[in-house]
Amino acid sequence: MPVSFVFSQDVDKVSGTAESNNRTYEIRNGFVVGDRLALEIGSGDEYTHFDLTVQGERIQGHAMTKRIGGVMLNGALALSRVSED
Repeated sequence: MPVSFVFSQDVDKVSGTAESNNRTYEIRNGFVVGDRLALEIGSGDEYTHFDLTVQGERIQGHAMTKRIGGVMLNGALALSRVSED
């Protein structure tokens, strides 16, 4: 499933949006420490937590999604920077 992120950083705080399936989600609880980036998207009881590592132009790591009813999904992901045209 394709997901696109737009990140904004203010010192160690990270904000922005994530878009997937024609829905836009605000990034919450985002922070960066060294090369580690952590953030969440979603609302209420359904959310995805990302624990990522920044490596130059790439960001990779793991995502854990919690859904209603306690269903948990885990997966690896890799993000690459795309130019803004």
